[in-house]
Amino acid sequence: MSRIAAVVIEPVLVTGRVVAPQPDFLAQLQAIVRRHQTLTLLDDCLMLRLAVGGSAEKFGLQPDLTILGKFLGGGTPFGAVGGRADIMEMFNPTKPGCLFHGGSFNGNPIGCAAGRVALRNLTAERIAVMDRHRLSIHDALEARASELNLGIELSGLGSVAGIAFTADPSRHEDDPSALTLGPLFHLACANAGVLLGPGGIVALSTVHDEEAVGAVIAGMSTALGVMAELS
Repeated sequence: MSRIAAVVIEPVLVTGRVVAPQPDFLAQLQAIVRRHQTLTLLDDCLMLRLAVGGSAEKFGLQPDLTILGKFLGGGTPFGAVGGRADIMEMFNPTKPGCLFHGGSFNGNPIGCAAGRVALRNLTAERIAVMDRHRLSIHDALEARASELNLGIELSGLGSVAGIAFTADPSRHEDDPSALTLGPLFHLACANAGVLLGPGGIVALSTVHDEEAVGAVIAGMSTALGVMAELS
């Protein structure tokens, strides 16, 4: 491990399913990495949503560097990196031998303005509301599927969720070209006015209110009815 420069952690897997880490797994992994004097990089592009301090706060981590993505920028093409002062000092452009960090979107005013608004609204109270809305969608879809006698798999954490169908022979992530119930459900949801992420991902934001969540539940429930007719 002495030859490994860094270990990159993506705390929650979101690939159509939402897979949370086992209790203490991330903390134990971080302890091993530190014992070998290797850097811990936290990929929090998706999971900043879990707490005001992101997944680091949620899971009690102290990464050396944290990488953030478009969730921080209010959905715009945006990225940021932050971490230990001594590491970040390497990017100080006023110092000889600094690491150059260039990019097409660096300092983009639209992304920065959207990011400022996103951070202002990403409060503990708003996060709790997002999480509650995701649970409402979960419970409604579970009840609707039971009513239709339709086998579905629901997963989620915080304000992100996933839906899949037990009748599908393979996962959409493994074979995106397979025309199984998952892709058809995506189309049925779009026809009902709800745009899912790829593979059945449902992601909420601070701007989703009760009315929007009600519309999501109604649209996805209608789409489940279509799936019941096809299966």
